[in-house]
Amino acid sequence: MNQSPSRLSPRAFFLIAVAGAALLALSSLFLGPAARMVTADDKAAAGQNDKKSDDPATTARKATTVEYVPQPTRDEQKILDTLRNPTTVEFVDCPLEDCVTFLKDYHNLNVWLDKAALEKEKIDRDQPVTLKLADASLRSVLHLILGPAKLTYLVEDDVMKITTLAGANKFITRTYPVSDLYRGRVDGDEKAIAEKPAPGGQPAARDRGDLEKAILSAISPNSWGIRSGSASCTYVEKSGSLVIRQSWMAHAMIVELLRDLREAKGNTNGATVDYLPRPTKIEQKILDALRKPTTVDFLDLPFDDCVTFLSQYHKIPMWLDKKTLLDEGVAYDQPITLKLKDISLRSVLRLILEPMSMSYVVADDVMQFSAAPNAMITRTYPVGDLCQERMIGDDKASTNKTVPGDKIGRMLPGDLEKAIVKEVESVQSFTFDGSRIPGSITYVQESRSLVISHAAAAHEKILALLRDLREAKVKPGGDKK
Repeated sequence: MNQSPSRLSPRAFFLIAVAGAALLALSSLFLGPAARMVTADDKAAAGQNDKKSDDPATTARKATTVEYVPQPTRDEQKILDTLRNPTTVEFVDCPLEDCVTFLKDYHNLNVWLDKAALEKEKIDRDQPVTLKLADASLRSVLHLILGPAKLTYLVEDDVMKITTLAGANKFITRTYPVSDLYRGRVDGDEKAIAEKPAPGGQPAARDRGDLEKAILSAISPNSWGIRSGSASCTYVEKSGSLVIRQSWMAHAMIVELLRDLREAKGNTNGATVDYLPRPTKIEQKILDALRKPTTVDFLDLPFDDCVTFLSQYHKIPMWLDKKTLLDEGVAYDQPITLKLKDISLRSVLRLILEPMSMSYVVADDVMQFSAAPNAMITRTYPVGDLCQERMIGDDKASTNKTVPGDKIGRMLPGDLEKAIVKEVESVQSFTFDGSRIPGSITYVQESRSLVISHAAAAHEKILALLRDLREAKVKPGGDKK
């Protein structure tokens, strides 16, 4: 007797169908075309970068989709983004060219070494480099490696070029949209216009406004045409743009300054950020260490050994550019005798460095020691919580003029700038009038910020003054508001 073939129950069919659907979903998840690793190029194409989405600098840049024109190519943008990436190096008497090759492979970049320019200026590609850093930005590592060799880098032609300072000093033109930061040029001095009117009934020339002044005074100030240089800055009113002809490195600093001003503009309470650009995590660790107690017992200990001791004591990176010190006639092995207990690292450094006519600066993710304490540093200080809108007119106490219509007048220095200038000038070594060390201070109205270019020691005094003013504002007469 034949048996009919066995049939599956409806329950069995249901279980098979569910299992099949699950297998199909898993296969599309793991094996489908979307299941691939996201590469750096994918991120670049999607407009992503290494910074968090809530990062203030990133948010500020989103508001202005185009920072300058012509924009970098895809390959150039990848290199520019990589400059922020963490880099760990441990070079001990490593030839310079080998260091460059290491960084090229480390970050998978196209790097071109301008050997002809190095040979022309007799710069040795095999000169030894000693540098140990962990998780510093590639930009910082490049500055520390290339600077002592009188070299620099630029990004063009889809590669990173490493060349001499002269080789990088060729000018390129960029257009910067700045309508969100700049009210435009201002009417000139009425007395000067009356004494020397424009020829042929032409409208009188207008003076540069705050943003132009900030750029020209803080970024390579001696390179501009107003100081017999070749660089130029022209405001095109209808476009709301600045057309700037400068070197690549100067353009990089201009981009950074405009980013800082945009971030400051979005910072409604100046107390939330002391200054821009913000210190990196490594730099903030160094700044915090300056306040920590330190005990030393140096007896004729060579200066470079003192630096090594302090670096290990506080576990912060310190960098001694021995080659540059020797070029400046400073013996980095001169003996130091100092015995102190539980005083701040800042005080220890001052007691060691001042007799040697040296100073330190925290930059490029390290504490750097130099015999040239007057190197200019540019910072943007958001001060919207500390200053009022500017008065217009002449510099008289009774001035309280308004500007009719859309006419733009000259802005007077406010009480905050005057207080800062007085504080900095109270130290004999520093001044803003150019008689000793050049320095500049410019209030940018749209950003409600002060752009200040000065030496590191001056910035320390400025930062301390602003913090004191904010504390006094919160606690007038000792009572909290």
